[in-house]
Amino acid sequence: MEIPKYYLLEANIIESVMRYRSKELNLRFIFMISLILTVSIGNIEGLTYHGFYWGIEIGDRFYYHMALRYPNSRNNLDLDYYVIVDELPNIDENITNIPRIWESAAYEENNFCSFYLMNDTSTRSQTVSDDLRRNLHWSAYPVGNWSLINDLFLMPTNTSLFEVQTFDTAAEWGYTLTSIEELFGRNVTRTLMYSKDNGAMNLFELNELSYDESFYSVRITLVGDPIPLLIVFVGLYIGLLVVALVVLMREAR
Repeated sequence: MEIPKYYLLEANIIESVMRYRSKELNLRFIFMISLILTVSIGNIEGLTYHGFYWGIEIGDRFYYHMALRYPNSRNNLDLDYYVIVDELPNIDENITNIPRIWESAAYEENNFCSFYLMNDTSTRSQTVSDDLRRNLHWSAYPVGNWSLINDLFLMPTNTSLFEVQTFDTAAEWGYTLTSIEELFGRNVTRTLMYSKDNGAMNLFELNELSYDESFYSVRITLVGDPIPLLIVFVGLYIGLLVVALVVLMREAR
């Protein structure tokens, strides 16, 4: 039996439509995969081979209290200051030791943050003494792979002059370096603790014991932003005034 031509024509049209829809579906599938990959790559932008990335951001502020203790107690100093993150150093894909740039100090020129006293005076100002600059400190580490940072600190290159002890908790990572031999006539112990959340320094402590038994120490601890605390105290003060005023008005009746 001969198939009518219009049936053959309809079958060809259906086959063409199916091929077109198949190509359209393939194009949509390719588009969706490309979109997913683009979004995924965007989400991991900044990640390195070892998984390091900066948890801090440019413009972040961190407030600290420094307690400086000299052998002559008359020169002891307690000071509040803050740092502002100016830039984020590049993170090499192949990291075999702890880069020096990850640590900073007020007197260094290659630091990636700025130091300010609480009156907003920059520590680069000539009114700030060199001795004060040398004692201020701030450092930060990338987050994402604290176990590797821990391993790098335990490498022989870091343990030749110091005994190294690392600390690893759910919230913090840090270390203590204790000099094995006297360095320049001093026994030195240095401790730093960092937040695992953003990598910023939570604690810096330096203790030096000289050959003449004189003791020098610096302890720097992270404190809260004073502005929100001031707002809270002002709010409480106003609230107490309102309560007192209400009580007085009721008693006057």
